Amino acid sequence: MRSTHKTAFRARNEADIDQTRKTSQGATVGHAQAIRAAKKIVPEREMEGNLLDQGEGVLTRSGMMNADLTTLGINCSNTRVLVDTGHAQIAATLLQVKSGNVPGARAAIAQLNGIIKSLRNTYREILVREDLPQTTAQGVLSVAQSLDVLSVRLGAFCS
Repeated sequence: MRSTHKTAFRARNEADIDQTRKTSQGATVGHAQAIRAAKKIVPEREMEGNLLDQGEGVLTRSGMMNADLTTLGINCSNTRVLVDTGHAQIAATLLQVKSGNVPGARAAIAQLNGIIKSLRNTYREILVREDLPQTTAQGVLSVAQSLDVLSVRLGAFCS
């Protein structure tokens, strides 16, 4: 565009000058729109990379906590189902993100958040209901707090 612009100004051709101005303006508007679109994409990429990785990590810790609780004779069938459902929901969310379906990804994140909250509440119930050794109780509390932090982050992303 620069050379076209230069040529139009050197020739003092009003029609060419006007045309290059319109072309430049159109390119500027297009560039601004592309930047706005890129800014919208970045949070979606962060969702895929950061939030969902954190979710996998917390769910993995939850699975390990379930194993510890089971060795103490505590029924963890509900928490196991929630952990498995959470992993499946993360996979579904990743599919939505990779296909570019932002509304679908946000809906899947909202569903994941519901699962995370249910899991957190179930661990809190275990803490109240069961007489756990101190180290195990601290571990359950730590996992519940991690689930709580994740839930807040997921909720902030969805709003």
